[in-house]
Amino acid sequence: MSIEKIKFGDQVFDLVPAGVDLVDGGGTIKFLMGEKRFEEIETILQANSTIKQIARSGDTDWSRSDLVYGDFVSRDANYVIGTADDGVTVITAAVMIATFRTPDLRERVTALEKENENIKKENAAMKESLGTLILNNLEEVK
Repeated sequence: MSIEKIKFGDQVFDLVPAGVDLVDGGGTIKFLMGEKRFEEIETILQANSTIKQIARSGDTDWSRSDLVYGDFVSRDANYVIGTADDGVTVITAAVMIATFRTPDLRERVTALEKENENIKKENAAMKESLGTLILNNLEEVK
């Protein structure tokens, strides 16, 4: 049986039915823990930069990079994820419930500073490469 998945960065988890409750400012995502420990999942969420929902077909339904981990995740060891074929027996699983929010001003400034620093490094590398090319061309002209 194929089910929808949620991808945090490069880590993929199985979604529970109706597991995504996001609006513009954030919300929650409920997903199966799988084989990962609570601490591992929290580290993945903290390092996250992009959230993608993967459809049953394997295609990306949607992607969001405007949210950050809301510093709150809980575990429900007996979350109801459905019923068995008999229609009576309840199926439960260990589920993580993670909160997400939009970054505050301080976090946005920090991200912009980091991006600016990366651009400076790229520009310095390009200037160095350009200087090397010019020197090589001058030597060839001699």
